[in-house]
Formats: sequence, structure tokens, C-alpha cells
Amino acid sequence: MNILVVGASGYIGGRLVPLLQAGGHDLVLMSRDARTLAARFPAARVVAADLLEPSTLPPALEGIEIAYYLAHSMGAGERGFAERDRQAARNFAQAARRAGVSRIVYLGGLGDDASDLSHHLASRHETGAELDDVDRHLRLFGRNRRAVAAFRDADHLPVPATDVAADVRAHLRAEGEDPAGWQIVLVTNLRVLGYVFNPASFFLCRDGSGTLRVVVIEVHNTFGGRHLYTLRPGDGQEGPAGPFTAGMDKDFFVSPFISMDGRYSVHVRDEPAALKLAINLRQDGEPLLSTSLVLRRLRLTDRNLLRLLLEHPLVTQKTMGLILYHALRLWLRGAPFFRHGEVMRAKEAAR
Repeated sequence: MNILVVGASGYIGGRLVPLLQAGGHDLVLMSRDARTLAARFPAARVVAADLLEPSTLPPALEGIEIAYYLAHSMGAGERGFAERDRQAARNFAQAARRAGVSRIVYLGGLGDDASDLSHHLASRHETGAELDDVDRHLRLFGRNRRAVAAFRDADHLPVPATDVAADVRAHLRAEGEDPAGWQIVLVTNLRVLGYVFNPASFFLCRDGSGTLRVVVIEVHNTFGGRHLYTLRPGDGQEGPAGPFTAGMDKDFFVSPFISMDGRYSVHVRDEPAALKLAINLRQDGEPLLSTSLVLRRLRLTDRNLLRLLLEHPLVTQKTMGLILYHALRLWLRGAPFFRHGEVMRAKEAAR
């Protein structure tokens, strides 16, 4: 994995670099003074760059997948360090987004924002907010605010999330997993002009080695229900880059035209060019439903968002429209119909 360490000359960074090297990662170390780091870590590539000079950052970030951000400005003098830290983090976050960096690991400090924090600790929190606040720099995208394309934490998880990242980690711990150090990617639709309906969203949970350890599938139905399936890999797992395969019994009412019987099989293949997801449903050993997605990665920029919104206008509204259209066609054809209330009462009675 290609990893950038910003702040490798510090106490934490100087001890992190040997651990990452021992793990077989390809390291890039960024510093204003490249000579000192190059002498200390000759096996790493050292790039001279200044966080307060945005034009110097792209060479350090080229090809980087994960960046460790351990820098702070107090070494340059106490006065004005907080603003320098905010500006440095803002510059780095923007450059990392343009370079396609998938994850920034930040060394901050513990504390409650509602309490009286020291000037230094408050600055640590502000710096972290700059690194995490993607939507501040985009016109078309917003998180938990109105925007043309918006992500709302509360649109996810059976108990609507307040912080989806923290809440899904809490779910994993409740399922017996230890997600410390894991990278979790959510595959979902955004709200478009305030509306979204996600039949299925996928939390892809990778451990520190990059192995896809758990897939959490969040299923919604048109009756307002939400349900989580937590899957571990089956025999089809072929290492970190191989396909993830798993199965699960149908345990959630989705469609009035499909009974509660059956078993799903799930396939996930994460390739450099595309992410491929498939869910198939079988009843009595016979295939009943087959769905798949083939997705390609794009940087989250206003230009890419605008292009996608124009190529696929009102995509979330169309999702619900197509669900209702096909339901009407099935009903007109006389397909078997299972009423939601009756099915749920029968399920409760069977427990």
C-alpha cells in the first residue's frame, strides 16, 4: 500500500515509519527539510513540501492511498499557530482530495468540544475538522445540510445514525468484531434535491491489512423499515484482493411479491477499475432474483457531481418510480401478493 507520512520527524511519526516499513508498505515521507529525513530513513522516498504552500503538495500525494497527518505548527512559534494549523490542514485536505487519497489518519487530542479546552487542544480539534470537512469546499455536495446532492447520517442504520462512522463501528463491536484500525467504505446513494431511497447500501469493512473482513448490508423497504445483515466471508474468499462471498437467510420483508422464504448469496469484488456487487435470491433451490452493480471510482468534485447529475438526472426519484412501476406490472399480471402486516404478524408468532 502506498502511504504518506506527514510529520515523520516527530516523536510519533519517527516510531510509526519503521512499523509501516516492517509491514511491507511503500512509504513517502513529506517534510520541509528532506535531507534530514532521507538520512534517517534511507529506504523511504522523501519529498520536500510545505503545508502552507499548496503548489508544493501534489508531488508528495501522487499515487498515495492513505496519508498519516501528524503535523502541527507550534514549532514555528506559539503566536498564530492555530490559524497556521487550520490553513495547513485545509491545504492538505484539498490536495489529498484532488489526488484521490482514500483515507487521512489524523493524530488529534481527546476532549469535549462543549467544555473549556486549552488553546492547543481546541486547535487540535479545529485541525481535525478541516481535514474531515469535505463538503465545506464543494458547492453541490453537503453533509447534513441542504445541497443538490446531500449525505445525511440519519438516512442510515435501523436507529437513525447521528454519526454513521461511529454508529456502524458500534454495530460491529456488538457483532463481536474489533474494528480498531479498520477502513470502512459506505456504498450508497446520496439525496438528490432532498430525496433518496436506498434499497440496499453496503458497508465494506477492511482490516489494517486491507482484507475485506465484514460486509454490512443495510436494506430498506418501502414501508419505512430498515434492516442490517452482517456478513463474514465464506469459502470463496481469496485474500485481500479476492472476491468476498457470503450467504444469508432472508429475514426482512422487502417486496409484497416475494415471500419470506429463501436465501441470499452476496458477492463483492473490489478491483482497481471497478467495484462489483451482486445479490442473488434463491427459493427452494431455484433462482428467483438476481441483482448487480458495477461501479467505478471518481473523485468527489463539483465537476464530477455535475456531470453525473446531468447524465443520470433525478436518479433517486427514478429508483422509487421504477419500483412502483414494476410492482404495478406484477400486480396486473396476478403475481402472488403477500401483505406486509400479515407477514410480519406471522413472523412474530413463529418466534
